Amino acid sequence: MGRNQSNSATDSEIMNYLGMPTSENAQNKIPEWFKINFPKWVLDDRVNEEDMKEALTWRDKKNII
Repeated sequence: MGRNQSNSATDSEIMNYLGMPTSENAQNKIPEWFKINFPKWVLDDRVNEEDMKEALTWRDKKNII
């Protein structure tokens, strides 16, 4: 069964949770696959919140988000 979009955190909520800067003009485009898979990876102890922050920071620096 597919994931209900209304249960997903917004990009801004994720960025704020991680203590990363956001603005109304920012295009914080976190891919859906990332938002869906990352919690699974955390639960499996494959990654942690710092890994997510580093990945999103790298994407931001490369102007991907």
